[in-house]
Amino acid sequence: MKIRTLVYLVILLLVVNVAAISTIVYYRMSTPRGEMHMPFGPEDGPPPADMPKLSSQERKMMERSRLQADSVVAPLAEKMSIYRRDLLDELKNDKPDTSRVYQLIGEIGVLQSAIQKQMVAQFLNDRDSLRPDQRARLLKMIEERSRWQERRQMGGRRMNRDF
Repeated sequence: MKIRTLVYLVILLLVVNVAAISTIVYYRMSTPRGEMHMPFGPEDGPPPADMPKLSSQERKMMERSRLQADSVVAPLAEKMSIYRRDLLDELKNDKPDTSRVYQLIGEIGVLQSAIQKQMVAQFLNDRDSLRPDQRARLLKMIEERSRWQERRQMGGRRMNRDF
């Protein structure tokens, strides 16, 4: 009786091991069905469009322009993050000061507006130095980025949560 039970146990363990090994091999050798593997995550933004073909001189000029815009935008973004933290801290209070909340929202709006204006100014400066085909590609990239940011969060589905 003991030998028969031992034989059944060995056979069962052998079947389980073969099943586990075949599952591992299957998932290593094939892509699971129903999943789309993307080289980037949805949080990374839209897929990169064809970059405008730039010469080395044009590339250096664009890089200088970007660095100049970043030097203006970085302090604004830092201030905005401070205001956002203050806003969250205020909202965490048991009785938040609504006038302070509205003041912080106004400050954040002013900073967002300033950042948008700086980015548009950079584009207007850069577009004058680009050829028409390069300008069209740059506009296409900006449009794709804009559409990506405007799409609804969570894949277009509304979040229904009970709190």
